[in-house]
Amino acid sequence: MKLLRKFIYLLSISYTFCGTMFLSTSIDEFSEGEGFIAEYISKGTYSLGYYDTVWEKRKVKNSIGLGIDAMANKNFNIIAFYSMFNYKFSKTFFSTIYVGLDFYNHEYKLNNEHLYAPDSKGGSMYGLGFTYILNDKFPLSLNYKIYNASEVQSDNWMDLIYERTSFSLGYKF
Repeated sequence: MKLLRKFIYLLSISYTFCGTMFLSTSIDEFSEGEGFIAEYISKGTYSLGYYDTVWEKRKVKNSIGLGIDAMANKNFNIIAFYSMFNYKFSKTFFSTIYVGLDFYNHEYKLNNEHLYAPDSKGGSMYGLGFTYILNDKFPLSLNYKIYNASEVQSDNWMDLIYERTSFSLGYKF
């Protein structure tokens, strides 16, 4: 009886969420940037995300998807909403172009004389990725994404750029 309940639960989740959930880790050592962002977010970022295909035609190698990605380490977090433009080279290998917006927030103290609310904001996000489908359920991806943000440092708004190369493993429902 327990096995039957677990099977029904898994089946209902598969129909509720028909996209792909993934876990990603950065593989790069350093991010180009100015000030605090280069020191604090260059290593140890992880992300959890979800994407789904919203347009795909049969016998066409292109598709469009929408996704969300929540990335963080102990000093910052970024939530990105993006569109994905996919080109399928074969049934198991495709490339992706990412275009979207990110929301940036830091956890460290800045050296400002005045109180700014908010003292950070997000910006645009774009990137490129390649995905190989291991079997019908597990996509393996290599991505390069650029996140733009701003924060107040020494009472001046500074533009920040975080370049991230990541490796991700997903599960397609």
